[in-house]
Amino acid sequence: MTTTGVPRIRSAAGLLVLAAALLWSAAPVAAADPVTIDGRGAQGGALVPAPPAARTGAPDRAHVSTAAGSAARRVVVKLAPGVATSTAAAAIGARGFRVVGRIDAIRTLVVDAGSAAGRDRALEALAGDPRFAAVEPSRTLRAAGVPNDPMLASEWWLDAMNVRPWWDWPQPATPVTIAIVDTGVDLSNPDLAPVLLPGKNFVTAGMQPQDDGVNGHGTHVAGIAAASTNDGIGMAGVAAGARILPVKVLDATENGEDTVVAQGIVWATDQGARVVNLSMEGAPEEPCPRAMTDAIAYARSKDVVVVAAAGNGSSAVACPARIPGVLSVGAVDKSGQAWSRSNRGPQLSLVAPGVAITSTLPTGMGGYGVLTGTSMATPMVSGAAAIVAAAAPSLGETAIREALTSTAKDLGLPGRDDTYGAGIVDVGRALAATAEPVSGVSASPAVIAPEDAGTAAAATLSFTVVVPVDVTVAVESIDGTVVRALRSGRLDAGVQSIAWDGRDDAGVRVADGDYRFAIRGTAPGGVPIELVRPVAVSASLVSARATPAAISPNGDGKADRTSIAFTLRAPATVVVTVGDAAGRTVRTLVSGARTAGAATVSWDGRRSASAGSPPVSDGAYTVVVSATTDRGTWAIRVPVAVSVRGVAVTGIAATPVFPYVDGYRDASAISFTQAGAATTTVYVYAATSTRAVRALPQGRRGAGKVKASWDGRDAAGRAVAGGAYRVRVRTVDAGGVVRWSAYAPVTVSGKRLYSGTWTTTLRGEARDPRSFTTSTELASIGPSPTFDGGILLRADAPDERAVAFWAFAHPAWTVVREVTVTLDTARSGTGDAGVGTWNGSQVDALGWIPDAGGVASFRFPTTAVTPAASTFVVAVEQAGPGSTDVGSVTVRIAYAILR
Repeated sequence: MTTTGVPRIRSAAGLLVLAAALLWSAAPVAAADPVTIDGRGAQGGALVPAPPAARTGAPDRAHVSTAAGSAARRVVVKLAPGVATSTAAAAIGARGFRVVGRIDAIRTLVVDAGSAAGRDRALEALAGDPRFAAVEPSRTLRAAGVPNDPMLASEWWLDAMNVRPWWDWPQPATPVTIAIVDTGVDLSNPDLAPVLLPGKNFVTAGMQPQDDGVNGHGTHVAGIAAASTNDGIGMAGVAAGARILPVKVLDATENGEDTVVAQGIVWATDQGARVVNLSMEGAPEEPCPRAMTDAIAYARSKDVVVVAAAGNGSSAVACPARIPGVLSVGAVDKSGQAWSRSNRGPQLSLVAPGVAITSTLPTGMGGYGVLTGTSMATPMVSGAAAIVAAAAPSLGETAIREALTSTAKDLGLPGRDDTYGAGIVDVGRALAATAEPVSGVSASPAVIAPEDAGTAAAATLSFTVVVPVDVTVAVESIDGTVVRALRSGRLDAGVQSIAWDGRDDAGVRVADGDYRFAIRGTAPGGVPIELVRPVAVSASLVSARATPAAISPNGDGKADRTSIAFTLRAPATVVVTVGDAAGRTVRTLVSGARTAGAATVSWDGRRSASAGSPPVSDGAYTVVVSATTDRGTWAIRVPVAVSVRGVAVTGIAATPVFPYVDGYRDASAISFTQAGAATTTVYVYAATSTRAVRALPQGRRGAGKVKASWDGRDAAGRAVAGGAYRVRVRTVDAGGVVRWSAYAPVTVSGKRLYSGTWTTTLRGEARDPRSFTTSTELASIGPSPTFDGGILLRADAPDERAVAFWAFAHPAWTVVREVTVTLDTARSGTGDAGVGTWNGSQVDALGWIPDAGGVASFRFPTTAVTPAASTFVVAVEQAGPGSTDVGSVTVRIAYAILR
């Protein structure tokens, strides 16, 4: 069966109507007999049932979804040396992420962040943790080699276009989107469903972009471009890993209005499509509609590659294919011969297989079928464009078009011709010409001086590995001889930085001269890598020093300025600048050509040479002396510290000291905060004297808290007399500026610490032990008589309590170190009994008396007794049914006496 006539743009009822590209023709099918649909013969080409190997029902894609889905939310963490796995896992968990796997041999953890957004948060949260040597996203890989799609053996066009190299290329982190602007796509076809994005129907608003064309045109086109690959179902699309955006602009009769098509192109562009496929044509003799021309220009302005069918009229290239900037595609057969009905002309960009192409169809039409035409050739090129965009994401649409046409395999007459354009698209050659397996290559600085200790002593080669590569990284002489091997083998995706110190493999400094960093190897699919960056080696052109290294430009004649002496080995353009800690230039001291030899320039710590210019703020500065010749730039950095006001000290405090070596406050703890680095000394004075009793040097201290101590002795080591003293701090910064702190008092005591134990035992001396149920009753308990036989505490109900308490007098001048209370009791009943302290209205329980009673000791906190208290009150309480018979109470207080 063949089509009759070629659809074209024509006037109809006052509207411009763009007929569907039905850019196909009948093709015989030897593998299967044609089938009919609804009693009608298949139109426009033979339809074949789904191949026997294809599965029915919901496809099993667990191996795909698991890998892709997991990688989208997982982060791989490499532990730093010495960090325990448990420590790392705890740190990861504390940030809200979960460790789901570990590879102990390489000290690696796999972290599940829950979602793609969570993965981004995890990367940011974990990357700065010093416990992790590396943090990177998990990536989806697939087995190299041949996909497992059952129909692959019959897809001759994949080899005709050299697509196989792409199968060895790892899937891109962000899939490329191909917009199929056509009759829609069958949303239920299992070979398309996994790669479909939510599309839009511009023919019937609010409806799904379902393919209702008489021949399943859009579905057939979509399968060629990017049917799900390596999933064990049906066919393999050209652009494995790409996504399909269905945009329905053609109706059931496969016709569409130009403005509707324009709307579809603009919408697809705004949805992030990287490639727009237009398998449609208008009349070659009519001008291209303005709306479509503008829509395509809009898409191209957003770096979208637009691919269109040349047409099936055996005539000139039709619209939209002939619009400038569009990749126009003609069709060839299996032998590489141009299809007889494929349009020709100077606007033809290239050709692709388009004769007897098997691809997806709506499930109601059998799922798969064979069609012929430039409509089939167009998605071949769209798929190729998507592959180049995925492998080289930085390329613009113009560069992608150029890559496909410049690498096409020439057919027909030598060079470009009107029948084949640039030739048949060659994916492997396009990959080799454009793929970016390694990007961002730089070497800095351009000239190094290995004998320098400054920044010019080594050069660093930096680059980003986009996909895993097998390379050697080396330093070569200009003739290609390897001077130093820096790295060899497989490099995984990520940022790489490799330094070279100007020495060869034996560690010997290389001769002065020109060298180059070289990265050589291959990426997946055999894509060659050869990247070089120059670097020169030379003895340092300039040396410099600053004297003094610290200044205090306060006009006192002491260290008011520094002199920067530098020496040039050869004439050069010299620039001497002063920069602050943030890297901002404070002042330029020298700028201009200088002859070889020694020179000196000075800096007075000010921002300009103008009279009265104030000094810069205190802080660290850097003098940079750079010398530039035609071979590069050498730079020497010299630090200079500036201080005008000196280093302040605040918050000075000192504790009392008892200058007897008895373990009790034998030294005064002195603390303060200093605002910067300085040589620090603490001085001790008598209360009314300005002559120091003792100087306590602290050495060079940085900014922050400082702690010192004084043992209450003078410079000769004698204990000073008791009384009031004071301390003061002196700081001297690097510029020699002296600054004193305020005074802080310190007390010296003449007393000495003696230790002892005070013990007393009482029987029956207690206040009224009667029962109570409210705090008011308890607080009203008054004096009680003595009970020589002990105290019996009894409570008859769960809400009753009985309490007895004893007051023990103790020396008020004791420093209490330990309090122990021992009870001799008898217990019965089900209630609880406890011992504690009495605060006048209730018992603060500190321990429980055993149910059987007996002798029990309780250690009370020393806060229960203070040196200022004259009594210590201990209480015993019976709570709930039962009784406690207290026979005796013994209190032991360990104390210290100062006298």
